Amino acid sequence: MHTVSVASVRSTDVCGRCAHASSLVLNRYSPLSAILQRRTTDTARHAGRKPPREFVWRRLDLESCIPLFTRTARFDIVPNRFGILGQFGPDRKLALSTTNVSRVIGAGGKVLANASIEFDVYVSNASHPLKLFEYTKENNLRGMTLSVPPPSGGWKSHTWHEMTLAIEDGHYNHPFSTPWEDMDRLELYYADPSPHQPRGVDYVRIRNVFLRSTQSYRSSKVLTPTATIACKDLMVQSAQRPAASRKPASLAPQPASLSGLLASQTAKLPSAAESEPEVTGDREVVDDGQSHFGKWWMVLSSAAVVLLAVIVGCTCRVTTESLSAVGVMPAARPKVATSAARD
Repeated sequence: MHTVSVASVRSTDVCGRCAHASSLVLNRYSPLSAILQRRTTDTARHAGRKPPREFVWRRLDLESCIPLFTRTARFDIVPNRFGILGQFGPDRKLALSTTNVSRVIGAGGKVLANASIEFDVYVSNASHPLKLFEYTKENNLRGMTLSVPPPSGGWKSHTWHEMTLAIEDGHYNHPFSTPWEDMDRLELYYADPSPHQPRGVDYVRIRNVFLRSTQSYRSSKVLTPTATIACKDLMVQSAQRPAASRKPASLAPQPASLSGLLASQTAKLPSAAESEPEVTGDREVVDDGQSHFGKWWMVLSSAAVVLLAVIVGCTCRVTTESLSAVGVMPAARPKVATSAARD
């Protein structure tokens, strides 16, 4: 069997070595592998041979957790018809921790396998929870937009909820043209907006926002424990790893499970979000409770009142002149001549 590995192929002998291969070891996320697979299959078909057997090179149990924002951010709800809650960005009070996420982006411009967004959210009013998570370079363009479903137990006021949103193909918007190496914008929306709700009363907190890619291709029965551990807890594990790695393997204590170890570490060490004071995001002053249409309505109403006053004034003048012409109203009396003029 003639097996060719893409990793060992140089650019000068790609066609020669792969044209007659009976087996190929490919990388599913490499554009070069796709080109070689198509070219080798076409060559075998034209030569009357069977297409080569394909083996896919896979990296098992690779967890990639990119922190977008780990501190606690608070956004006060300002009534507006669009439900805009707040925004992270270069021109805002709050900025994302990481803007280059290209290391978890595949050849198709999308996050690698088993992609998800993880975060903790706190709502002061269960009637106005977090609704949309818009991670795009521009407003509604180039990136992804995810709807935030209710947690398993429903929304609860004054309670932290741990959320995990699976990223699917329908969530992307122009992924090929998205600058994943410079993603610095995140916009949040709340549910059930109303211009009549009170101002400065309700708010939403968010923390521990991670972009995750779990490249594990094993059966669900043999998945490693890290597949079910949140990114914020994996950060605790990585922070503790250097101290544990200095001990010999034979002397290091073996925990019953990785989940138990992380649970004990998390209970002892407060997270960064809890140890730091919360930061407040920009107030989204959209329309003073009446939307953009409300502002324009006020301007148009004022202009209409002025125009009506002008029209009424002109109409009264024309009507007075018309009545005088037909004799309905007496004409203006002529001026009385002075004594000098009579003389």
